[in-house]
Amino acid sequence: MLQIRTVLDIGCGFGSFGAHLFSRQLLTMCIANYEHFGSQVQITLERGMPAMIGSFTSKQLPYPFLSFDIVHCARCEFDWEKKGLY
Repeated sequence: MLQIRTVLDIGCGFGSFGAHLFSRQLLTMCIANYEHFGSQVQITLERGMPAMIGSFTSKQLPYPFLSFDIVHCARCEFDWEKKGLY
């Protein structure tokens, strides 16, 4: 049986999905791009959730292999099948 405990939420918006998962005892790290008009990451941090500003142009995130059980990516427009990753 697969037990999920950690989730990486890419493009987290305001951390609503992470807050929902936190209520189900799942730890979610939210990561989003820097925004000039106001940071969504700041709002996520104010909600008490872990979050960071990240660059999606890099090829590797700053986490060790298998750090997260699930990666959630809403509207990141990455074609997983085309890249052969799915």
